[in-house]
Amino acid sequence: PVPLPVIPPDVLLKFPRINTLPADPVLRGNVLLDGGTFNIGSAGRVFIRGNLSRTSGGITGSGTGNIRFDGSSVQTISGDFTNLNAFYRIEIRNSAGLVFNDPIEFTSFLILTQGIISGDVTATGTISPSIGRSNSFINGKVSRTLSSVGNSFTFPIGSINQWRPATVNNVSTGGLTWEAQYFEGDPTSDPLVDNLNATNPGQILTISSGEYWKISDGNGAPSGVTATVGLSWGVESDVSSVSSEREELEVMVWNDGLSSWDNLGGGSFSGGHAESGGTFSATTTASFSENIFTLGSGDLANPLPIVLKSFTGRKEANNHILKWLTTSEINNDYFELQRSADGLIYESLAVIEGNGTTLEEITYNYIDSNPLIGKNYYQLVQVDYDGTTVIVDKKVLLEFVPEDTDLQFSIFPNPTNEFDINLRIKADSRDNVVITMFDLYGKKVMEKVVETYELFEDLSLKPDQSLHQGIYLITVEQFGIKKSKRVIITK
Repeated sequence: PVPLPVIPPDVLLKFPRINTLPADPVLRGNVLLDGGTFNIGSAGRVFIRGNLSRTSGGITGSGTGNIRFDGSSVQTISGDFTNLNAFYRIEIRNSAGLVFNDPIEFTSFLILTQGIISGDVTATGTISPSIGRSNSFINGKVSRTLSSVGNSFTFPIGSINQWRPATVNNVSTGGLTWEAQYFEGDPTSDPLVDNLNATNPGQILTISSGEYWKISDGNGAPSGVTATVGLSWGVESDVSSVSSEREELEVMVWNDGLSSWDNLGGGSFSGGHAESGGTFSATTTASFSENIFTLGSGDLANPLPIVLKSFTGRKEANNHILKWLTTSEINNDYFELQRSADGLIYESLAVIEGNGTTLEEITYNYIDSNPLIGKNYYQLVQVDYDGTTVIVDKKVLLEFVPEDTDLQFSIFPNPTNEFDINLRIKADSRDNVVITMFDLYGKKVMEKVVETYELFEDLSLKPDQSLHQGIYLITVEQFGIKKSKRVIITK
């Protein structure tokens, strides 16, 4: 094959109207569009492997003319690429992803080949494939104007970790701009939602606490607009491994007037659906403004995640008291409470027995009687009888400063010279001590971290620079507690 022409890094595109780049160029560096119109042509391709930004000008094309983002690290698009400045046809083929720092619009095609797009998109043209892919979808809000009554649209959306397309079908009013976005987490994290209770609990046994969708018919829409909504599930949704039991899934919509979840039914399940993923639609239309949707089930075989109402913690004396409440549990074997010093690496702290299957509110408590000095991050891992494990989204952060901390120090001799500054420190042996020394203008002349094993001996300080004669301030800090004293330096 003929090699593609490679353009050196960092390209400035600024011309009246141009077709001056070689055919099918590869732009390896960052591209700044600053004036004029960049015309791709009717069959050309431009490969961008850096970031794209715009201050003025535009990009046009026709036919199959295409801009492909195919870098090897995360790429970004910045600037106004909407309305008259909208892209014509673009493709993402970058497993590291593409970030839209500003909303973008395309008029012909958005081709999802590989990589997740993070940002808001106005879909004026066609998305291919319409549903997205498990490795290529939009993590953000997608907007689409449906011009006629009866129109439908699939939103290829998800979070950074989960692909969860949604649809609006058979809209009752044309000309409205529909919006959809997916959220990974408990629906009660949205300010509008305060529980996971079904309006008709006899029909619905479980409601998901792990994910939800926001779907709207746009600002200024008239009242009485309806549409049929379709949702999807994935591995994290924790549905049944049996096909017939999965088809007990229902589309749930939040009813703010009743403060509960209405059941819109479930049908039209995707052919060949599996425990790992599938789609389905409600059997009843939803009345619109902006609505919140999630998964429900009339079968306990679709446990969906446990419904965790709260997870909190507080400090009491030298202990940390952890408390969590569930409003329902399905096949819950046990919780593993984990703790971390940095919020990244967690270790098991305790195992607390679950309550199997229950629709009653259950309260759990645990006392951490030996918390880490400083920050303590806590998380819950829920384990089913079949070994299925779910890390609960909610985290608790508590900071531990022992109440019996007694921080004292003395300086000797005082006055002294810069070569003979000694400290004797009385402090808690469970954490390091930080010593700093300042002149009277507030300039730091020394800083030293004292390890716990050094606290049993007198310390000799060595300033980082020669000291002038005068008064200096020495500060000793541990657990956020600071003590300061003056020392006189002579020559």
